[in-house]
Amino acid sequence: MSVYKREGSPFYSFDFQFRGIRFSGFTKATSKREAEAVEKIEKEKAKASFDANQLSRSAPLTIGTAAQRYWIEVGQHHSGAETTLTKS
Repeated sequence: MSVYKREGSPFYSFDFQFRGIRFSGFTKATSKREAEAVEKIEKEKAKASFDANQLSRSAPLTIGTAAQRYWIEVGQHHSGAETTLTKS
């Protein structure tokens, strides 16, 4: 598994690749077992995201699909994500 502690950090980090895309981040876990559980969840999210993306690519791109794709890929990661869709 690709769970490790970065120098100077009390938390474990994860780093893995799925279908050629690299995923990495902090687990906010202080034990290796908890960190491995977080990594497993992140791998499941990556797989689900990939599966959803594959399904959406076969359908025509509509305004609703474009807005949903923007939210999934960009909007939810904004620092003020709760107001992303209401800002002009």
